[in-house]
Amino acid sequence: MNDTRVLLEFVYKNAEMGRKTIQPLSEMTDDEKFSKELVRIGNDYAEICADADKLLRENGMDEASGLNIAEKMMTEVSLRMNTIKDRSVRHIADMLIKGGSMGMSDISKKIEELTNADDKSRSLAKRLLDLNSSVIDDMKKYLTVAQ
Repeated sequence: MNDTRVLLEFVYKNAEMGRKTIQPLSEMTDDEKFSKELVRIGNDYAEICADADKLLRENGMDEASGLNIAEKMMTEVSLRMNTIKDRSVRHIADMLIKGGSMGMSDISKKIEELTNADDKSRSLAKRLLDLNSSVIDDMKKYLTVAQ
C-alpha cells in the first residue's frame, strides 16, 4: 500500500474516532454552551473524514474503510465506562484533552513515517493535527468549571 493511501486511511480513522466520541458526549451534558461546542468539533472531524474519503477517490482508491466493528464497540464501551459515574463538563473536557493528545502523537508519528505521501494527504493530516491541538486548547477552559 502506498504512503498516500496509508496516511489518508489513518487520517480518516483518527477523525472518525474523534467524531464517534464527540457525538455521544455532546448528548450527555446539560451544559448547552459546552454541548454546542462539542457539536461544532464533531462537525470539524466529520469534514476531515469527508475530505480524506474524497482524496482517496481522487487518487483512484476505494473509499476509506474507517473503524472496524471491534474498534467501534471498544470505543462505545470505553466511553460508557468513563462516563458512568461522572458526566461533568470538567470530566468530559479532561477525556477529550487526553484523547486529543493521543491523537496528536499518533498523527505526528504517521506524518514523519510516511515521507512519500503526497502533499494533499500530508496537508490534511496536518489539518487534523491542528484540529486536535485546538480541541485541547478549547477544552482546557472547562477544566476549571465547577460542576
